[in-house]
Amino acid sequence: MNVKDILNLENLCIQEEPVYCSAVCPVHVDVRSMLKQIQKGSFSDAERLYRKKVIFPSIVSRICDEPCKNACLRNNLDDPLSIRLLEKACVDYSGKNK
Repeated sequence: MNVKDILNLENLCIQEEPVYCSAVCPVHVDVRSMLKQIQKGSFSDAERLYRKKVIFPSIVSRICDEPCKNACLRNNLDDPLSIRLLEKACVDYSGKNK
């Protein structure tokens, strides 16, 4: 796969429509916004976004069966992102003990 193909896949995932992983998520976690906060190093803000959709984030972030992995466009390149592990990191590193 060349750079042009990779950029085309990226464009599919960054339009204003819900990203594929959010669309297949049973609770529709806002993955795009959560990842932006993680990139900034703001795990507290990312955890806050996650908590808006999930009632028991400490539990769900550990037991989710990750339906998003099958929908991830990165399957076409290498390996899908593990959104569950990113959610778990948000809960673990937000500075809150819940």
